[in-house]
Amino acid sequence: MAKSNVTQFAEELKLPVTLLLEQLQAAGVKKKAGEDAITEQDKTRLLDYLREMHGNKEEKKKITLTRKQTTEIKKSEGRGQAPGRARGAPGGGRGVQDQEGRRQEEG
Repeated sequence: MAKSNVTQFAEELKLPVTLLLEQLQAAGVKKKAGEDAITEQDKTRLLDYLREMHGNKEEKKKITLTRKQTTEIKKSEGRGQAPGRARGAPGGGRGVQDQEGRRQEEG
């Protein structure tokens, strides 16, 4: 991993270098200029400090995602029969099957 300095880190965070230096100092990280090298440990210390300052002392261990989903229900037409299977249509209407599976109309 490439070494980073305070100025590069400030650009990455889109913060003025002076503000980042102030925050680092408040977090107990000894940096005085933008050219000073910054380590992952320094970044972690800053993050912990900022979490504490904003009332977020505990790390979040659980993330809950919710999905909003909309579905469409289609209203059936007629008396609950499937489309194209109206009374009198081939294969439609009432009927019974004999033991061999042939359809017979009820009469």
